[in-house]
This record gives sequence, C-alpha cells and structure tokens, in this order.
Amino acid sequence: MNRLSEAGRGILAMVAACTIWGLSPIYYKLLAAVPPLEVLSHRTLWSLLFFGLVIGAQGRAAAVPRLIRQDPLRGALAALTISSNWFVFILSVQIGQAVEASLGYYIFPLFAVLIGAFAFQERLAPAQAAAVALA
Repeated sequence: MNRLSEAGRGILAMVAACTIWGLSPIYYKLLAAVPPLEVLSHRTLWSLLFFGLVIGAQGRAAAVPRLIRQDPLRGALAALTISSNWFVFILSVQIGQAVEASLGYYIFPLFAVLIGAFAFQERLAPAQAAAVALA
C-alpha cells in the first residue's frame, strides 16, 4: 500500500476538517429543539473523550497535566474563548442566522490581521498584503 506523504496527509486532513465544518450547520439545525447550552455540553464532553483517546493513542497523555500546570490561566481563557465561539455558532445556526455566523468567521481573520498591523506594528509581505486586499 502506498503511504501518503506528509503533505498528502495534511491535504486529506484539511479536506476532512472542511467537510465536517461545512456540514455541521445541518447537524446543529436538526438539533434546534435541544437548548444550545446542552448541545455545547455534549460537544465539549465528546470532544474531550475523543481527543483524550487520540492523545493517548499518540502516547502524549503524560504531557497534558504538565501543560495545564504550566499556565492554567491561559488554558482557562482558551477554553472559555473556544466554548463561547462554539456556543454562538450553535445558537446562530439554530435561530436561522448561519449565513451571518459564516460571514463572521470570514471577516474575523481580516480584523485580526488589521489589529496586528495597527496595534502591534506587524508588517505584511507583499504577497500577504495582496491576499488580505483580495479577501
């Protein structure tokens, strides 16, 4: 059997992630009768279990407690941010605002680049500036 190159595995992972992300609004819309906080709770629990298995299978489980102890505030802030993002997306889909939520996901990286350029004086390479301008 021909094994995929690292680039091939990356492309396959990207296609799988985009497919799952693209189809997830259908799933969340089907769950419109379930309160968004309950959907979020299930998503959090099952993600924790799934990725716990993945990390365990990769033999990296021993690193998790060390990473949590290293900077618990940053971890808590990341968890809060991701959970808020998931909640707003689930709620948006359930109340019929999926297009608006998608627009927000499209626009946010552009604002992040602008914040980096103005607040942190980051410079874009010409090709990067052209990509942002095109977007």
